[in-house]
Amino acid sequence: MTSSTVPQRNKFSMTRQQVIDDIEAVYRVEDQRSKLYWCLDERPPRETKFERIEEFLKGTQDLEKSSNILNNLKHEMEALQKDIASQIATIRETSANALRS
Repeated sequence: MTSSTVPQRNKFSMTRQQVIDDIEAVYRVEDQRSKLYWCLDERPPRETKFERIEEFLKGTQDLEKSSNILNNLKHEMEALQKDIASQIATIRETSANALRS
């Protein structure tokens, strides 16, 4: 995590006793007490946007690799087609020459 993404802390203006008094007041009401426990247990949400960007970039790299593989296979197929066409032409020519003889 870089320093630009770390939130700045503000000075806490309440005294220790004020905080304790507020917590005690909240603790006396069951609904508020539940909210207090929930807040104390709550963790800051995980920053997932960077994970999604990394997944996207990995997917993009995988697509680029796949594209390169497909292009190479396409070139191989084109070369094979030319080779086969040349061999067919040679066979036809040889057959035609054999029939003439």
